Amino acid sequence: MSVWKILFTALLLVGCNSDPSDTDEEIETQTPDHSCGHRIDAAIVTFGFNVVLDTSGTTQVAQGKPLQEGWTLAESPGEIDDHNDREYAQIAAAMMPIRDALMCDIATLEKTDWLSLTQILTLNNIKTEQDLSGTPTEQVYSTEGIYDLLKANENFHPMMKYLEEAELELKCIAFEDFDFTNPEGDDHCAIHNLPVGQGLVLP
Repeated sequence: MSVWKILFTALLLVGCNSDPSDTDEEIETQTPDHSCGHRIDAAIVTFGFNVVLDTSGTTQVAQGKPLQEGWTLAESPGEIDDHNDREYAQIAAAMMPIRDALMCDIATLEKTDWLSLTQILTLNNIKTEQDLSGTPTEQVYSTEGIYDLLKANENFHPMMKYLEEAELELKCIAFEDFDFTNPEGDDHCAIHNLPVGQGLVLP
C-alpha cells in the first residue's frame, strides 16, 4: 500500500454539506451536520481505476467546476485511459477529505492531522502563502491560516474560496491540454503563473 493511500485511510473524515454553487446568503445560514460527507471508501482509492460520480450516479469527466455536495468516488470497471480523467479522480480523492475536514469536522480536527491531510497542497506549493490585503474577496488564506480562522470563527466565505482555489490549482498542475478559461473570460492558472501540465508531486 502506498504512503499516500495509508495517509488517506488514516485521515479519512466524514462530513460535508455545503455546495460551492450556493448563494452567499445560503452559505451563511448553513450549518454542517451529521448527514454530510462525500462518503469515500478509502479501500477503493487506486490511481487510474477511480471515477467521480455525481448525486445521480453519473460519471463526471475532467472539468474545472468544483466538486459538488454529494459527489463521491467509485471504482471504475476498467482502467481509465484519458489522462485528465485519471488526474481528476486522483484530485477528487485528495480534495474530498479536505473539504469534509473543513466543512464538517473543524471543531474536532487537530492541526497536525490537518497539515498531514493537506500535504498534497503543500508539496505542490498551493496555499502555502497568505495575503489578507485588499477586500475580503481578494484575500488569500494559506492552509495554516484557513485552519486557524475556522477554529476561531466559522466563516464559510473564505473557506469556500480556499477549497475551490486549492482544487483548481491542483487541476492546473495535473491536467494537460485543458482550457481553464472561466465564463468571465479569466484563466486562474495563467493569472497565478501555475505550471499547467507539469504533473503533481504526491505525498
